[in-house]
Amino acid sequence: QTRTRTRSVTTQPQHGGAACPALTSDETQACGSTGDVDCVVGPWSSYGDCSATCGTGTQVRVREVVTPASGAGAACPDLVRSRSCNTEACGGGSGGGDAACSGCWPGTSGPCQSTANTVCYSYF
Repeated sequence: QTRTRTRSVTTQPQHGGAACPALTSDETQACGSTGDVDCVVGPWSSYGDCSATCGTGTQVRVREVVTPASGAGAACPDLVRSRSCNTEACGGGSGGGDAACSGCWPGTSGPCQSTANTVCYSYF
C-alpha cells in the first residue's frame, strides 16, 4: 500500500501580490516509511598525481554522493581523502629548485637554481 500527498493553492494572489510558487507533483510513499534516507556514496576514485616530485607531496582521491541523506537519515561520510607521497628528501645539486645549495653566492640562499650547486634563489 502507498499513501499520497497533494498540495494545492487555497488563495490566489490578489491586488498585485506575488504569484504562488510552482507546485511539485504529488508525493507517493510506501506506508510505514518515514521518509528518512541514509546517504549513499559511490566508490573511491584512484589517487591523483603527487603534488611534488620529492620532499613530500600530497595525493587526493574523491567519491561522489549517489543518494543524498534526507530526513533523519545518516549523513554522508567524507568525500575526499588525501595521503602523503614522494616523501624522500630532494637530492642536492640537481637543479630544478628543490635541492639545498652548499655554496650560495653572497645575498642568496635556499634551493639551487643551477646544477653547479652555487646559484641559489634569493629570499628577501
